[in-house]
Amino acid sequence: MEDEKDMLLRLKNGDTEAFACVYRRYWRKVYRFASLYITLPADVEEVVQDVFLSLWKKRGTIEVEQGLDGYLFIATRNTVFNHLRRHFNYSFYRATLEEAVGNSYNNVEEDLHVAELRQRLYSLLGSMPTRRREVFLLSREGQFSYKEIAVRLGIAEKTVERHINEALKYLRQYLLES
Repeated sequence: MEDEKDMLLRLKNGDTEAFACVYRRYWRKVYRFASLYITLPADVEEVVQDVFLSLWKKRGTIEVEQGLDGYLFIATRNTVFNHLRRHFNYSFYRATLEEAVGNSYNNVEEDLHVAELRQRLYSLLGSMPTRRREVFLLSREGQFSYKEIAVRLGIAEKTVERHINEALKYLRQYLLES
């Protein structure tokens, strides 16, 4: 098997064969990690493609000494979050807003504010600690149970419950301020 540093150096210099080798070596890891957060296989495959496309575009910035594991982990995490943002689920956010604020949005005037609140929610989700945001998105958008989230992330069910409660408390606090 080819030395990883040599392969990364070749990739950094634009060698397409080295890129193909990197892809074959790492695509399963990227796929498995992305599938922790995204359930549809076609969407997971799209994320894998985006991660490797990004790697190719940014190949000149690769730190050969650091290897690719850390880079691919962060790139996959960011691509997953971007994918979830792009595939916005309106009913999910509406239910989340209703739960966080404790109001129902039945009248027309309040419906006009949903877009503004949605933007605020995006911003708030982005400012949450990574693990809390992961747990919250799996619960609300992925519609996983606390137990399923705990198993997927390797954490206790009570920890999942705490993350959800803290996320809702945080959203409630900042959404009511606006």
